[in-house]
Amino acid sequence: IRQMEIKFPNRKEDIPDPTEEQVNYPRVELDREAFRSVLRRLKPRTTPGIGSMRNEYLTPLIYTEHSKASPRARQAFESLFQVCSKVVTVAMPDYFYTAWTATSLMALNKKDPKELEDGEHMDCRPVAMGNNLRKAVTKALLDPMAEAFRSRVEPTQYGCYIKGGGTQLISQVQ
Repeated sequence: IRQMEIKFPNRKEDIPDPTEEQVNYPRVELDREAFRSVLRRLKPRTTPGIGSMRNEYLTPLIYTEHSKASPRARQAFESLFQVCSKVVTVAMPDYFYTAWTATSLMALNKKDPKELEDGEHMDCRPVAMGNNLRKAVTKALLDPMAEAFRSRVEPTQYGCYIKGGGTQLISQVQ
């Protein structure tokens, strides 16, 4: 914990509350098919994150016109989409967003403890685990803008909507 406090000190100044203009600024809307597409592509067996929602809980909500899903099962996706749309358009109570944006911060060791030299202290890095549903909603909002992001940040930003960006970065550094 002490190492994390040293590496990541407290904020120097508080973030101000949004202005009335910012609060009333038009909001982007969640696209139903983009959201469906993101849910369809979720990877199984990933860490559930805060709230314990696993991707495996979300992917069964996707059905095709040929599936034998009951009308009630088909309604489950629609209900989830409506809730997520309210989240995106800031139609939920203020207190909801405190929980929605919460993360669980954990310190991961950079080395196996067996690899430490005598007297060497473990170095670690913080990893924030968020809510899997929030990640899916964010991805559904940003995916349609991926090409615009890429065109503005290439070639200097390797991790922004660039498949294999980390590997490309390592190759460039070597």
